[in-house]
Amino acid sequence: MSELDPQEHIRKQRNISSSYALSNIIQHEPHFDAVLQLLSTRLEDFCNSDCPVKLDQWFTFFAFDAVGEVIFSKSFSFLEHGKDIRDAIANQRLLAPYAAFYNLTLGNPLLSRLGIQPSSHIFETCIEAINTRKQNPATRNDII
Repeated sequence: MSELDPQEHIRKQRNISSSYALSNIIQHEPHFDAVLQLLSTRLEDFCNSDCPVKLDQWFTFFAFDAVGEVIFSKSFSFLEHGKDIRDAIANQRLLAPYAAFYNLTLGNPLLSRLGIQPSSHIFETCIEAINTRKQNPATRNDII
């Protein structure tokens, strides 16, 4: 986390650290396996079609979908659709250099209101997943 105050960092860390305990992570394994099975199916489709495959792209789709399952009880559906939906992943790559100038970019409320930050696409994707999750309170226990 980016918290600079050591005491505040500890307080915030306590709120989320149990989510990353091995006992909690193991509970997500069946859902992780389902995402892995979908990746395997997609790769088999490529093998059967003799089409070239961009492995880095598909592994990135897998990583994002697996994280979505663990955090929001729902994948982001990149593997299902076979594409970077709303360029959420592509825009994430711009975030690191963009964040390096935090006060000029991420800390600038004008840029946020205009919706021109690379992070806006990630936040939109996450907010959509959170809102979907809120509509179904019976969903399994996840990090959210």
